[in-house]
Amino acid sequence: MQAQAFIRKWGPGGPAHDLNERADAQAHFIDLCRVLGVAEPADPEHYCFERGVTTTGSGAGRTDGFADVWLKGHFAWLSAPIHI
Repeated sequence: MQAQAFIRKWGPGGPAHDLNERADAQAHFIDLCRVLGVAEPADPEHYCFERGVTTTGSGAGRTDGFADVWLKGHFAWLSAPIHI
């Protein structure tokens, strides 16, 4: 996918612009991977969607939840701001 196609699809007025987070999170990330020319999540042990995580550092203490996208040893992409 080229950057301009990504913008047309996900930008204002595009067909995916008004989707909610649950409806479009994975498709948006996959399209972003394609624009950047990097691998898409495909390995539940190292790089995947909806990985269970435990977070610490918030006022609530430890909480369990899910990362929208997770790459072992590199990042956890979460919808809501939290402290890890």
